Amino acid sequence: MKNLFSVLFALILLSTRPVEGRTSHDRNQPNVVVIIGDDHAAYAIGAYGNPLARTPNLDRLAGQGAIFSQAYCNSPVCTPSRQSLLTGMLPHTVGVTQLPTALSDDTQTLAEYLKESDYATAAIGKMHFNSPLHHGFDYRVDLEEHRQFLSSQPRKPIPSGIEVLPAWKPFVDPARIWLNGSCLPCGAYDAEMPGTWFAERAADYIRDHASTPFLMFIGFTEPHSPFHFPIEYNGLFDPGSFIPPEIGPQDDSQIPEIFRDLTDMEKRNITAAYFTSVAFLDKNVGRVLDALREKGIEKNTIVVYLGDNGYNLGHHGRFEKHCFYEQAVRIPLLINDPSLVPGHRKIDAMVELIDLFPTITDLCGLPAPPQVQGHSLVPLLKGGSEGGREFIFSEYLENEEAMIRTRQFKYIYTTGARNREDGYRTGRPLPGRTRILFDIHQDPGEMTNLADNPEYQQVIAEMKAEMLQRFEETYPLPADKIASSTDVETRLDWYLKPRDKKMRQPRLAGNNHYGAPERYPKAQKPALVFYYKIFHSSDFFSFQGVKYPYFYHWYNRTWSNERIIEIPIVRKVLAEFEQPRVLEVGNVLSHYFGRDHRVVDKYEKSTGVENIDVVDIQSGEQFDVIACISTLEHVGWDDPPRDSQKPIRALEHLKGFLAPGGILIATIPLGYNSDIDRLLEQGALAFDSIGYLKRLSLDNRWEETSLEQVKGASYNSPYPAANALAIGIVKRNK
Repeated sequence: MKNLFSVLFALILLSTRPVEGRTSHDRNQPNVVVIIGDDHAAYAIGAYGNPLARTPNLDRLAGQGAIFSQAYCNSPVCTPSRQSLLTGMLPHTVGVTQLPTALSDDTQTLAEYLKESDYATAAIGKMHFNSPLHHGFDYRVDLEEHRQFLSSQPRKPIPSGIEVLPAWKPFVDPARIWLNGSCLPCGAYDAEMPGTWFAERAADYIRDHASTPFLMFIGFTEPHSPFHFPIEYNGLFDPGSFIPPEIGPQDDSQIPEIFRDLTDMEKRNITAAYFTSVAFLDKNVGRVLDALREKGIEKNTIVVYLGDNGYNLGHHGRFEKHCFYEQAVRIPLLINDPSLVPGHRKIDAMVELIDLFPTITDLCGLPAPPQVQGHSLVPLLKGGSEGGREFIFSEYLENEEAMIRTRQFKYIYTTGARNREDGYRTGRPLPGRTRILFDIHQDPGEMTNLADNPEYQQVIAEMKAEMLQRFEETYPLPADKIASSTDVETRLDWYLKPRDKKMRQPRLAGNNHYGAPERYPKAQKPALVFYYKIFHSSDFFSFQGVKYPYFYHWYNRTWSNERIIEIPIVRKVLAEFEQPRVLEVGNVLSHYFGRDHRVVDKYEKSTGVENIDVVDIQSGEQFDVIACISTLEHVGWDDPPRDSQKPIRALEHLKGFLAPGGILIATIPLGYNSDIDRLLEQGALAFDSIGYLKRLSLDNRWEETSLEQVKGASYNSPYPAANALAIGIVKRNK
């Protein structure tokens, strides 16, 4: 039902005149290819005037179509920016203003809308959905599928003497390491890289759908830090050719603490790595463009290239994008529609990323859905002067700040009251309300804040009013829930607080609190939680035909051990019951979800936990779920004298407490207890079914495997904690 209104709207407006020479139903209905560079700033493309950039394919695309010199993202961070692009609405309207937030399944996307007009849809690579949902894309591949590809291929050895990037651990390692301050290649060759694999999957899709109108998004992961490039690209740039930007006299107070110790040479290496990653990205863009030409459909294909946001490479002392300096918010935007824009055209009008949704529908001869907030850029593409914006709006609610930009001025307002949790704290006290005004005409480097200058107070008042109006016109809450103060800044303070829409969790079954999103206490290791939750948020593993998201939490270094897969597997079992009666042996779940069930743990002293041996448990009730998370390997092993048969007795004892239809699930790390490993190999533990998973990498990726593949697995080697896991299930018939 969610698209009913837009369908009716489209039918009513079907007579709307489409782009000249094209209708929404004939055999020449255009294909649409949207290519996204990750953190790709406009200044790092040759066509935007940088002679150092090696981007021949993007330059070719710009030379064949329109290049927008003043395009801006609506949020300088990946998730909000991408979801505003995909929905045509501002981040706060969509309810996605922070990096971890998942796009709700009741928000219409461009893919869902074009599918109503018989478009095939594909999303290849990074989309930042932060959930398993596909949001209208029928074909979906990402890093997990690339890892499966790599696991099936022999890897080419890396020559001795070539130093490669270590595992990426932002905010854990010093910035010089996770920002690639030595300009090192990945430990992979071109053919093994995700970007190359994504480009090949896109080429395959083009070949397979050449006769069918399609929408394809391709999300490359370059040049996002640590600025990946393959071994073949090593040494492509001389770091000495990059001069770090000067830091302004007013910059010191806003420089994130983690960047303050970078040396001049490290800054040059970081910049060289970024530009090398851009060159690698450009090669893969060229592969997609070549595939369109090879199939003879480039003249009937709209190609869009954009960066989801920009990036500071030392500008104002920063090496990231979470701010409103021009380098962070101005993005590359190239649009090539051969039927409409013959040859190169530079467009200087100011535009926003949300304008792309209605532009694409317009080029396809379709009206934009009524909820879309962007403006079609087709009048500009046709050579007209209408279609640009007088004011540009962008928001970053993680830091409670927003920006309004005109041709001449940029105004930034920040509450200064939020301890940001994105890892970029300054190490200084919260500043309180902060107002910044730059005169871009006189001060293009944005070095001088004019906010306290009496001559500019009228300009500030007008821009502040425009910022407030943009919020008021687009905020999704009803008026009675919005702050009623007449003070502009008080109202802005209210709007700038992140109130992201919680995605309705896809129900596995039932409705209990174990299916709720995991909790993240704000005081505990915010940067680590932020890193693992965000930068691996699109990662999943599979077990017995079910696809699970990895589970990230601050407690007990969950991100680094087997809990990352144990918790989602057990949670699925719990979610199969409406209000399950639960017996937990070993106190684990309460550290993540609270406790309203019986917990037995022989050793852990905690309120409500019964300290008795598993074989001594007594109960007058039966349980729908009995969960033993990394517990049975301790039974009969940790206490002298060791008893190799005790796990068998413990399992049989617990089975007696299962209610009809109940499930017992036990997760068992291998390599810790050689006795229980041997019992598993002999089939002596009376599970109805047993599955196995093995750990693949230091960054804690796992895959399902067989008993034969995990025999002899070690504990704490080669990776911390468990390197293989058995999952045993017992089901009692109803």
